[in-house]
Amino acid sequence: MSSPNREFRQSEWNDHLAGHLAARAVEWFAEDLGHECDWTSVGLIDRSAQSELDVVARNPGVIAGLAAAEVVAGVANSGLTWKPLVADGAAVEAGTRVAVLTGATRSVLAAERVLLNLIGRMSGVATATRRLVAAWQAHPAGSMTRGRRCPAGVCSTNTPSDWEEAGITAWASTTPS
Repeated sequence: MSSPNREFRQSEWNDHLAGHLAARAVEWFAEDLGHECDWTSVGLIDRSAQSELDVVARNPGVIAGLAAAEVVAGVANSGLTWKPLVADGAAVEAGTRVAVLTGATRSVLAAERVLLNLIGRMSGVATATRRLVAAWQAHPAGSMTRGRRCPAGVCSTNTPSDWEEAGITAWASTTPS
């Protein structure tokens, strides 16, 4: 039985994680494209067309998932080039160019939704985490302890309005997409 106070171990990005992600990306593309291709692109876009896609932050936040996005782009088409323009963990303003994807237009369009979903989800979690840490640091030690393990009325030093004031209730709206 593990101790409830065990420390969290941060995973390091490595070939094993990249391989696991690549396998999942195959599933994501199958779900998105239905085991086929983007028939609209096939019908409308010349096979030799090349494009550049700018990934731009729609909201201010913390960017995450850029290394993972490179793996996903490679699964979509090994001829795609993924170029991050900021570092993972960077705080960005709305309108910031985060990365560029270049290559065959059909492949760029096929990869776009999966890449944006991945980066949006990971950046949303990173943004919420940074806001939680900032809220925690802004309050006296131990004042933000309410959670599933602290029944209502037991943690009287912390009320829902404390959480709202810290901006914690707005997590669902912070995911850049």
